[in-house]
Amino acid sequence: VGLMIACAVVIFCGFPLLHFGFSRYGDPTIKVGQALQKLSSVAEDSKRDRSEEIRKRLQDKRQCFLKAVMTVWSATTEVYLLLSFLVQNCFAFGDIMQLPNFLTCAAANFVFKELRKPGVPLTPQCMQRFTLVMTGATLVFTVGLPRELLPAGYIARIVLCGLSGNAEFATKVNVVMGPFFVLSHFLQADPDPSRVYSQLMSMLVNEITAVSLMGMAVSIFDSKEYQIEAAA
Repeated sequence: VGLMIACAVVIFCGFPLLHFGFSRYGDPTIKVGQALQKLSSVAEDSKRDRSEEIRKRLQDKRQCFLKAVMTVWSATTEVYLLLSFLVQNCFAFGDIMQLPNFLTCAAANFVFKELRKPGVPLTPQCMQRFTLVMTGATLVFTVGLPRELLPAGYIARIVLCGLSGNAEFATKVNVVMGPFFVLSHFLQADPDPSRVYSQLMSMLVNEITAVSLMGMAVSIFDSKEYQIEAAA
């Protein structure tokens, strides 16, 4: 009975794959290639057509917004550090695995406190460095983090991409850092020799999907932000 159910599941899942494959039969590579070229050309045209005056207005508005974000993040991080310290040491007193998480958040809070100061200009170059450093910090943050809290790491990466002001740069950073996130999650997974390869493949698919959706969402946000400012 178990074998019959397994075969039925495989057949049930296989039919859609066959349908998708045959429906694309003919010349799928050229169609996908043309679509990718179209997206690339639209992105390049969008960059060329952007007015310097509108860019300046957007930068000024972003700077005020980012200062407020840094202030809120600093306060939130301090609350998280306090709660994390109490919970970690209540259930696992002095556990060394709390250090990467705690020290990363503490270092990030110093960055937030520095960037929120009125005299510190949050230029595009500054935000690019911030995106790069904080994405690396998010990687360290996930070390020793309970698996139930790992989605918070993805949310943090999405927010960092949105704040970077440069969707292309933020996406490239996440593509480069992606394998390291997969490795971090894999090394912290439950050791089960029978599921090593399936776990690794699932994590790879998860990371590729997350980065793809992340890049798409941030690109749309960046484009819409410019369109709204241009229409104002």
